[in-house]
Amino acid sequence: MNTFDINNSIHAAAYKLAARHFLSSTHEDWEASRLFNAIESDEDSDDWLTCELDRDQVNPWVGIEASCEHVMLDPWVRLQEYIVGLAEDFIKFRTASIVPPASPSHRRRRELREGFIGDVAISHITIKISKELENVTLLDLGGVYLSCEGREYIMDISDSCWDIEDGCTEITCGLKTFDEDEIFEECPFDLTGEDLFSSSLKASVFVGDEEAVTEGEEMTATLFVERNGCTHAIELAFE
Repeated sequence: MNTFDINNSIHAAAYKLAARHFLSSTHEDWEASRLFNAIESDEDSDDWLTCELDRDQVNPWVGIEASCEHVMLDPWVRLQEYIVGLAEDFIKFRTASIVPPASPSHRRRRELREGFIGDVAISHITIKISKELENVTLLDLGGVYLSCEGREYIMDISDSCWDIEDGCTEITCGLKTFDEDEIFEECPFDLTGEDLFSSSLKASVFVGDEEAVTEGEEMTATLFVERNGCTHAIELAFE
């Protein structure tokens, strides 16, 4: 993307969605522009006094501030870079997944059982990297996109944790369905349980910022699902 515009409604929705991944505070009742300005503004801004009061209510992840201490960076600048970067990736991902407007997405979404595609339970994804990451937060993870013969399903990462063992990093992420008012409303969410086991299935996880992983290091992602008491692994490509 060339320009991120917080006054664009799609960009604003993507910004608020991305901010959830980097803040320990919640701001669901704020306009996206208010949150953007609270993070972006500095003492030279015309509305600094107002933005400063708002900033006092914004709590970034502790890891962001800690990572900036060693390189003498302003954590608020880094935070804004992370949020805008992930928001731009969400927007690009949204563009790639657009389907015709006639898609009955809202009706389908109301019929969904959280955590299920048909009779298949969606468990989690794991991402394995053949190095010990110093800062896992540099790896910005977006949604998981599944498609089969025109049918689609998109899930968002709801939480994550990581472990380091034998020089490798393993990240485990929970998954949830995007809410109706979020930016992937064009997705029909009509993938079936059988589609998950089809040879035509295309499955990927969106990684917006891979600067934490250098060339030559292996990174794999796997989606785990359950049906009839059995766990099945689905390999994910990287977008």
